[in-house]
Amino acid sequence: MSRKNPALHEIEEMARAAVDALPPAFRGPARAVALRVEDRPARWMLDELGMTDPLELTGLYDGIPMTEKSVSDQPMGPDTVWLFREPILGGMARARRCCADGPRGACLGA
Repeated sequence: MSRKNPALHEIEEMARAAVDALPPAFRGPARAVALRVEDRPARWMLDELGMTDPLELTGLYDGIPMTEKSVSDQPMGPDTVWLFREPILGGMARARRCCADGPRGACLGA
């Protein structure tokens, strides 16, 4: 059976559905975070993280953690969760191969 890879908007829909399924105490704060879905991370993101392979980064939180926020902070922009389609799809393909191998397939580090 052939599977069609989800498009950018479909990954965004899945992420929003996951947020909507969170318990109420987490749902509100999670909805306040902007969600961006791109094919790959931008070079500046990789540079800031000391990474070179854009397929190793599946997502990124860009903002101030709630535990570190202060009412006196001036926001520079909305906190944002970035999801990167191509690395996510690569991880999904590796997981499918591991599942196809059955119990003998060691998927750790795949």
